[in-house]
This record gives sequence, C-alpha cells and structure tokens, in this order.
Amino acid sequence: MTLAMQALAMSNHFEIAASQAALNKQVADNVKQFAQRMVSDHTKNQQQLQEMAQRLKVALPTDEGVANRLRILSMEPLNGRDFERAYLRAQVDGHESAALFLETALRMMEQGQGAGNQNAGQGNQGNLGAAGGSQAGQGANTAQDMTQLRQFLQTTLATVRQHLQQATQLYQSVSK
Repeated sequence: MTLAMQALAMSNHFEIAASQAALNKQVADNVKQFAQRMVSDHTKNQQQLQEMAQRLKVALPTDEGVANRLRILSMEPLNGRDFERAYLRAQVDGHESAALFLETALRMMEQGQGAGNQNAGQGNQGNLGAAGGSQAGQGANTAQDMTQLRQFLQTTLATVRQHLQQATQLYQSVSK
C-alpha cells in the first residue's frame, strides 16, 4: 500500500498548492469557497496520512511531483474565467485520478494483495509500491494497521467523490 499512500500524499500536496493559488486570484465566490474547502480538507487528510505513514514506516513525498507542479505553473499567468476553467479542470482531473487509485488500492486490499502479503523481501508485485519489500517496516504491518489504513482510504475515497462531484458542477458552470 506504499504506492497508494505516496500517490495520495502527492495528490494532497497538489490540491493544497493549486487551491492556494486560486485563493490568491480574482475568482468567483463559489470557486473561492471550493478552493478554501480543498485547502482545509486536503490539509487535514495529509496530516492523518502522515500519522498513518509514520506508524507504518512509509516515507511520503513532500511535494506534488513534477507533473502536478507543471500544471500549477501553467495556471499562474491566467486570470478570471480562464483561471477558473483551468483550475477546475485540474480539480476534476485530479479527483478522478485520486478516486481511481483509491478504488484500486482498496480492491487490492480486499483481494489480500495489500493486506495479507506484507512479508518484507518477498517482492510481491501486486502490493502497490512494496515491490521487493524495499520499504522499511513493510513486513511489520499488523492486521490492525491494515484495517485502519483500509478505513482511512475508504473515508478518503468518499470525500474525494464529493470533491469530484462539486468540482465537476463548478467546471460545467464556468465552461458555459
């Protein structure tokens, strides 16, 4: 589940950075409210993820990654409706991707590929990100750890779906 946790961390960093950019632009009130919610919800999720990662001894990225950074940079020169469209398109795309990798991670956990096969050094390619068991502490994860991670990912997926619905509606409204 290392890869899912790392992908989620990068997604959180992207949502926070892109939404902070939106808060610094002249945008409609509903877009500004959405951006504030993204900063708040993704900051809270990142804090919870960091606590879980520390318990599971998983190293998380500290930024949004190059592709996400480039997307944010491409929005910087935009203003008004153009910025709103680019920002909200990025939100739709980001939340669609996040929902997909969360659904995949949860499905793998249910199939035992991310929950029961935690032996370090086994090279289980089915376990997201634990190929070769190279992540320190990967073999020490308990059933309770995996249950807590599963619950966290399920809760996160529900929130991501809400964000996706709201982002889609806002994007449609600014694209008319």
